[in-house]
Amino acid sequence: MIFYFSGTGNSQAVANEIGSYQNERLVSIAQAMKLEQLTYSLESEEKVIFVFPIYAWSPPQLVVDFIKNKKVIEEYIRNQIYEDKMYDQMSMKEFVDPFTGEKIK
Repeated sequence: MIFYFSGTGNSQAVANEIGSYQNERLVSIAQAMKLEQLTYSLESEEKVIFVFPIYAWSPPQLVVDFIKNKKVIEEYIRNQIYEDKMYDQMSMKEFVDPFTGEKIK
């Protein structure tokens, strides 16, 4: 899955090129923020890629806001843990809840 932001179309063109080469879905960060679509599920073996320009040595604020969105991060981690359990890839028990920091009984 490729999350991209493009002010002029250049980053979108790069995202399209990577997406077609890697066979990955594209998600416009600007559109996702506008529509408040902030949770995504990854397919098995799907990668997460971010494509965006750099403005004054920093990513655009919209990209920072999207990445820092707690809902996006929590949903991504929950989905990955669930998939790991489903595919028996998780061999260790979590002793601390990654969202609250509390011990798991």
